[in-house]
Amino acid sequence: MANDIKNIAKTHHLAVSQYDYVPHISLFRGVTTASLPTVVKDTQLIIAPSHLHLYQSTGRHNNVNYTILESWPLLQK
Repeated sequence: MANDIKNIAKTHHLAVSQYDYVPHISLFRGVTTASLPTVVKDTQLIIAPSHLHLYQSTGRHNNVNYTILESWPLLQK
């Protein structure tokens, strides 16, 4: 899918990042390892997202600002 999107972007002369996209979920920002709580190895994390957001990240000084560009509701089961 990533290659398909890059090809579409190139076809439309859009900028393509030189970096590979790494999907992730940020649970903490701006914390040190020492300030994090101890987590038991088998801790179960349950999340129930209601929307999928497309963000644009913009670096500002020593911070990052995330702007939602588009949002789609997810189906609830």
